[in-house]
Order: sequence, then C-alpha cells, then structure tokens
Amino acid sequence: MKAKNNDYAAFAPLGQQQLCSEAIDLVRFPLAVMVVFIHSFPDSKWLDFTAIDYCSLNSFDTFNVFRRFFSNVFPSIAVPAFFLISGYLFFKKLEQWDWSVWKRKMRSRLKTLVIPYSLWVTLYILYRSGVYLTIGAIIINGRPCSLFTDWFWEYGGFHLYWDSSVWGNDRLNWLGGVAPHMTAPHLFPLWFLRDLMVVVALTPFIYWLIKKSGIVLISILGITYLTGLWPDIHGLTATAAFYFSAGAYLSLKGHDLSLLYKYRSFLYAVCACLLIINMYFAVGPYTEYRRYFSGFYVITGVFSAINISYWLVREKGVRSKRLMVESCFFIYAFHVFILGDCRHYVEAVLSRCSSHLLPLSYVVYPWIDILICLLLYYLFRRFFPRTTRILTGGR
Repeated sequence: MKAKNNDYAAFAPLGQQQLCSEAIDLVRFPLAVMVVFIHSFPDSKWLDFTAIDYCSLNSFDTFNVFRRFFSNVFPSIAVPAFFLISGYLFFKKLEQWDWSVWKRKMRSRLKTLVIPYSLWVTLYILYRSGVYLTIGAIIINGRPCSLFTDWFWEYGGFHLYWDSSVWGNDRLNWLGGVAPHMTAPHLFPLWFLRDLMVVVALTPFIYWLIKKSGIVLISILGITYLTGLWPDIHGLTATAAFYFSAGAYLSLKGHDLSLLYKYRSFLYAVCACLLIINMYFAVGPYTEYRRYFSGFYVITGVFSAINISYWLVREKGVRSKRLMVESCFFIYAFHVFILGDCRHYVEAVLSRCSSHLLPLSYVVYPWIDILICLLLYYLFRRFFPRTTRILTGGR
C-alpha cells in the first residue's frame, strides 16, 4: 500500500522530529558549498555583464551568465537558510522560558558563537598581515615591526572585528531610496555569525514579541526584508532579523521546517519561476528591477531546499555523512583563506594550455577549495581534536 504523507512506513525507525533533524543535517553541506560559490566571483577582465544580450550570446557571455547564476542568484538562499535553521533550533523543545534558560543558552553560545567568531577573525587578520607584511615587508625588505600596527589601524582597527568590510552601497529599496549597505568583519563570511550573535542576544525580546503578536511580527519583518526598508544597523540586518525570527516562530508554534511539504510541487514551481525572473534581471539593462523579486525567490528557495532535503530523507532514505555535517562551519569560515590562491593556481595552469580554457577555472577551483577544507578539517579533527572543537564551537 502506498504510504500517505503522514505515514513513515518506509523509514519506521525515524519519527517526525528525527526526519526533520536528518533533513537539516543533510542540507547543511550543500548550503556551505553555495557559500563558497558565492565568494568565487572575482573581478575579471573578461567579466562584463552590462554588455550581455540574451538574443546573441557569445561563448564568454554564456559563461558569465552561468557564473552569475551559480555565484550570485541561485545560492543566495544559503545564509538566509542558516538563519532560519538557527532560529528554529534555538527554541526547539523549549518547555519554558525565563532568565535562567536565557543565561544557560548564552553560556552555551559563548562557546559556539563568540569564541569561534573571535578566533577566526583574529586568525584571518594574522594571516593577511603575516603574508603581506611580516613575510613580504618586515622579514624580506627589513621594514620596521610598527608596520603591522600601522596596517591594523589603517584598515579599521577594532572595526576589523565587526564592520570593516563594506559592500552594496548602491542598493536601492522599493521606494527608490538607498537601502542599508552590507558590512562584515575582516573575515567577511562571518557577518552571518556576527548577526547571529546579535539576534541570539535579543531572543528574550523576540520570544516576547512572538508570544504577543505571533504572525504579525513575522509579517512586519518580512515586509521590511522584502522592501529594503530597514534601518542601517551594523550587526543586525533584515536578513538576520526576519529569518531567525521566522525559524523561532515555527519552533515556538510547534511547526516543522517541512511544514510546506504537502505543497512542495507548487512551492518548487513558484521558486523556479522566481529564479528565472531573478536571473533575467541579474544581467543586462534592467538590473534595477531585481530588487522587487530577489527576496521572494530567497524565501521560496529556502523552504524548497529544506523540503527537497526532507524528501530525500523521507522518501529515498538518504542520510547525511558525518564528515560533511561536522565540517560545514569549518568550510564556511576557512574557505576564504585559500580561495584566491586556488583560483590563481588553476587559472595559471589553464592559461598555459589555452586562454580558451580559462572559463573552466570557475568549475574547478571552488571544488578544489572545498576538498582542501574537508581534508584539513579531517586532519585537524584527528590530530588536534580539542583545537578543532574550539574553532568550530563543538559543532
């Protein structure tokens, strides 16, 4: 007999909570891979999107459309999905809420968020200054050691730990005004961890608002996220506030992240249409219209990714691999350290063969970066387990 949606005959050992947990674990690694591809988008002399005409694509135009899709449009769901999952898991199985519970969770997040965040940003500052200053200037060229402190303050001082990286200054909101620009610490992917620390600190306020207003709060946050009408707060973006609160709402109301599973076909269709629309407006002369559709795509894309993962676990019996699940944060934090080097070496090798092979570098070097991260994580976990637990927050 064919199993209905609420039956779990195919995988009887797994209950609903276990299915959702497995689905979350399974989707983590693909989301981490998406983050790597987002950052695999360097400037290039043969990268020009304004000149792309869909009616007469040449080979480089085709490649640039391909790269725009896999680095800028399709994977834009990755970080919002991480925020949604974080908000959902923070309040999962919460029986009561008081200050003692909040303090206990804050002590836990000190190990899983604050310490890894501080260590990784510090390591990146030392890495950048060590490569370009200590080795290149101080040791080789005999420059004074004060060059490091000069570099530190020139590049932002303690802002390197919070908002020294800035981008998106030209983004507009739905009303045509300037939308809040994005900021990040020197290790820029960790803006996710920075904002996560902020919303976690605000969880008593979020909990109270959800209990008092429920879906009204999520709707207001959703509107500000979609329209870009959000205050310019370095450390609290609309993305973090909306998706974390949405995950918290689902958890507190007793819903699973797979709550749209019965409507997945419709969800996938809407997501695919919005993906095509976003891709069309991502290049060419109509890029200003993308701001009206990108948020809707991300919302549908986040839930589509989770429901696809849920379907793979529930219907196909797919299970996440321990190494991939545990290495996700390491990949997220470390990939930027070596991504540029991977790109340069691959491009150098391919350019010696033929300049026409350069577009293939984009297909190759992000995966080389990911494989190196996996290998390093495996070696660190095996030979330096305590250090690895500290760096990854015990994830």
